[in-house]
This record gives sequence, structure tokens and C-alpha cells, in this order.
Amino acid sequence: MNAKQLLIIFIQAPTWQESQELVEKYPDLLGNEIAVELEKLIARARAENNVEILENLLSHKELLENCKTIGIQEAFSARINQGHMLSPDGGLQAFNISQLNRISISRPQTERGKYYLQSILDQNHNIQIQIKLCKDALWEFSDSDQITWAWANAILGDLLIGQHLEYREDAIVIEHAIEYFNQSLKVFSPSEEPQLWASVMKSLGWAYNFSNRGTKAKNMELAISCTQQALHYFSSIEFPQQYAELNNNLCSLYQDRVLGDQINNIEIAIDHGEKALEVIGNRKSLKEWEETHINLGEAYRKRIRGTKKQNFLAANEHFSRVLSAYDSRSQPRKWARANWLLGNLYTETVSEKYLENQDLTAKEYLK
Repeated sequence: MNAKQLLIIFIQAPTWQESQELVEKYPDLLGNEIAVELEKLIARARAENNVEILENLLSHKELLENCKTIGIQEAFSARINQGHMLSPDGGLQAFNISQLNRISISRPQTERGKYYLQSILDQNHNIQIQIKLCKDALWEFSDSDQITWAWANAILGDLLIGQHLEYREDAIVIEHAIEYFNQSLKVFSPSEEPQLWASVMKSLGWAYNFSNRGTKAKNMELAISCTQQALHYFSSIEFPQQYAELNNNLCSLYQDRVLGDQINNIEIAIDHGEKALEVIGNRKSLKEWEETHINLGEAYRKRIRGTKKQNFLAANEHFSRVLSAYDSRSQPRKWARANWLLGNLYTETVSEKYLENQDLTAKEYLK
């Protein structure tokens, strides 16, 4: 059985469980020959503008890449339980709960409403209690304070996404989150509450990226649109963290975009990643620093413009910076992930020699 035949069998497997069994049985599915054949099929689907087939191929490509990055078991577990993920770490920030502090406690509220508001802000509560309090709070705020009611909807949406990720709840939870975000947007407007509105749009974009309702192509366009609109209200000077997060999100989203010219999509992704790094600088304590370097490394790895050598060196630089920030003892999983990324890069562009030195060592920590 040649590479193309094996790839077709993998793509046509009726269930994710059977797909996983194929990957475990045929390690060649994670090799370069399969990757080349898959890219050929993707290019053909793009040329024929067959969105349905293209989405399916891109989904399988992402799955195989995640198998190499985080391991077969974890990659399939994420696919079965969470739907389409941007990356093993998500790459996008779902939690904006601290921004509820922007709402003044002095606004007209019932005493019971004040209690709920303060309870929602209490980070000592687990996520299940916060969700219940938030739902109860919607009743208290519906008539007395529309702004707080709108934020309660937005926070509830964020909490549902958190519940989905932490407990791997059914994907329908994401659709409920989208409904709550849209409820809050009935009150917020960019003219009256620009940053509040933009914060909700940021979370809505994150949710659309995870949505299984409709096509991936449409959801990706909605995610990009929401994120771009949110970015308009967060300048790099006044809101550097939000500016960096949103640009990093767009760096990831444009790499996975189904529609549009793929060459241009990667260039746009790189531009957004560079803008994020301009603000983040070398502050390695920020989560965005790690995510942005990984996203940029992936973008340069996929880049078509420029020379192969230039793109390889750029990707290598970003992945190496992440690797240099961690060690195998204090942060083994992050160290291992950086090694996997470098191993994959060298396997694709140079030789398997680096894989022997780096990848196998990292694998021990990913078990």
C-alpha cells in the first residue's frame, strides 16, 4: 500500500476512533510522504473551489500535525471531545471575567444583585458555582441595570467556554456561549461602551472558531471579523495586552483560514504576529510571548513566499526562543512541545538527524 492509498483510507475512516487506530498501526501517516500527498489534495480542492472537501482535508491535516506535536492520544482526545482546536494550547484567551470590574458597584442595583455581582467576581468559586450565580444574576439585573445584565451575559458565555475546555463538555455548550454573547451585544454598542463591546466581540470571535454549527469556512470568517472589529478599539498604547492578544489571535486564525488566497493568508498572519511581538517585546513571563512565537514559527513553516532557507531560519528562530525559555525539569511539557516543533521543522526541511537528538527525548515527557 503506497502513501496515497494509505492517506485516502485514513481520510475516509468512518469514525475518529478508527482514524486513531490507523495512525497507531501505520506510523507512516505522520511522515513527510503523507504530508506531501495531503498538500497535493489540498491544493487540488482549493483549485476546484470545493469548500466541503477542503475543510475535511484541512481538518485531517491539523489532526496529523497535532499528533506529532502533542501525541496521538491527546490529539484525538481533543478532536473527539472539543471539536476543532486552534492549537494544543488554544492560542486564544477565553476568559475576560476580570473585566467585570469595569462596572461600578455604585450603579443602581438590588441588594441581592450586588451580592451576585460580587460573588461572580470571587475567583475562589469553582466554575460550576460561578455559572449558577451568573444565571441567577441575569434575573436580578434584567430591569435594574442593563449594562450589568449585559456583562452577566458576556461573563456567562466566557464561563461556558471555560467549562467546555476544563471538563470537555459537549460542543453544544459553545453554541449557548455564542447566544449569551449576542444577548450582551444587544445592549453594548461601540459608540457608548467601546471597550466593553470590543471585549465581547473578542470572546465571540473565539467561540465562533470553536463552533461546530455550520461550515468551518463560515465560522472562521465570523471569527476573523469579530476579532478584527475588536482590535479596532484596542490601541497598542492604551491597551497593549488586548492589542497583543487580538493580533496573536488573528495570526493563528489566518493560518487556518479556509477561504481566500492561502499565500496571502499566511502573509497576513505573519503581519499580525509581528505586531503582537512589537508590544510584547521580550517579556517571557507573558503567555502571549510563548503563543506568538509559536504562531509565527508555524506561519513561517507554512510560508510560500520567500526562499525555503529564509523561512526555515525564521521559523527556527521563533521555536528556538521558546525552547530557550524552558528547561526539562521545571516545565517539562512546554520544553517538550518546543522540541517537537523544532523536530518537525527539521524533519520537513533538513533531515531526520535533528529528530533523533530532540524529538525522541521530548516524547518521554509527552506521555
